[in-house]
Amino acid sequence: MFGDKLVNYLQDPPTDGRSRLASAADFVITNLLVWFITISAIYLLHLEKTIPTAAVSFFLLLETLSIIYIKKHKIKKLQTHKNIWYSAKQCRKNLKNIMLKKDFINFSKELLEASAPFEILRIVSDNNESSVDLSGYINGSTVGIMCLNPEDDNHKINSGQIKVFLKDINRSGYHKGIIITTGYYTDEARRLVRQMKGRVKIHLLDHFAVLRMAKKTGHPIFPDAAWQDETENKLTGMEMAISIKENILASRKRSLLFSILGIALLVIAMLNHGLVGLIYLGFGIVNLFIGLTGIILSFLRQEEHIFS
Repeated sequence: MFGDKLVNYLQDPPTDGRSRLASAADFVITNLLVWFITISAIYLLHLEKTIPTAAVSFFLLLETLSIIYIKKHKIKKLQTHKNIWYSAKQCRKNLKNIMLKKDFINFSKELLEASAPFEILRIVSDNNESSVDLSGYINGSTVGIMCLNPEDDNHKINSGQIKVFLKDINRSGYHKGIIITTGYYTDEARRLVRQMKGRVKIHLLDHFAVLRMAKKTGHPIFPDAAWQDETENKLTGMEMAISIKENILASRKRSLLFSILGIALLVIAMLNHGLVGLIYLGFGIVNLFIGLTGIILSFLRQEEHIFS
C-alpha cells in the first residue's frame, strides 16, 4: 500500500501553487491533445468512412474517462502523502512531549505489544546498573529491550551504547535484544550490529520505525490528521486572470503545444464542412491565439518587460 511508503514520512509533499482553474485548463489541454492524436490517426489511416461516428465518440469518451481516472488517482496519492506526512509531523511533536523516562518505556511497551507477538512483556525494575528497560518473550525466546527518547532531534546512538547494551543482554541471559529510539543510529552502530556474531541478535528500531509502527497499530500518539490546505478556494475575477497567465506562461513548451494544437485543428477544419468544420475552426483559432500570445509573453517576461 503506497500509504505506508517511507517517502511519506521523509520527504515534504510536493506543492502545487496553481489555482483550480489552472488545473482544469491543464486537464482540458491534455484531453484535447489526446483527442487530436486519435482523430489524426483515424484520418491518416483513412478509417473515417469505415468506423461509425458513434464508435469514435465512444472511444473519445473512454479516453476522457481514462484521463479523469489518472488525474484523480494522482490527486488521491498526493493527498495520502500529505496526510501521512502531516500526521507524522504531529506524531513527532507528541513523542517529544514524552518527558519522563518511565512514560516512554510504557509507550514502547504498548507499541511493541501491538506490533509483535510478545508474551509477558514487563518493565524491568529501575536499576541504573542495567540498560535493559523491558523484558519478555517472543516466539519462545527471551528478549531484552532498551528504550531511548533523546531530547535532541538529531541524536544518534553510537556503537559504544550498543556494546554496553549487548553486555547487559549477555549477562542477563537474553536470547535477543531490541533497541527502540526516537533518534537515529550512526553508521558504525549499524555496521556493528550487522557484523555481530554469537547467539544474541540485536534489532534496531529507529525514529521512522517508531512512526510506522504507531501508524500501523493505530496508536493514539499517531493522529489521523488531515493536511491543512491554506489556499483560498474561492474563484474570483483576479484568480481567473492569474490562472490564464499561469497556464500560458508556465513554460514556453506549453505555449508551443497550444500553437501546434491550434494549427492541427485548423487543418482538420479545412478537411471538414458544415457545423463540424466550424467547430474545429473555432477551437483552432482560440488555441492558436493563446499559444502565440503565450510565446510572445514568455519572451517579454524573460526580458522582464511585463509581470516583473
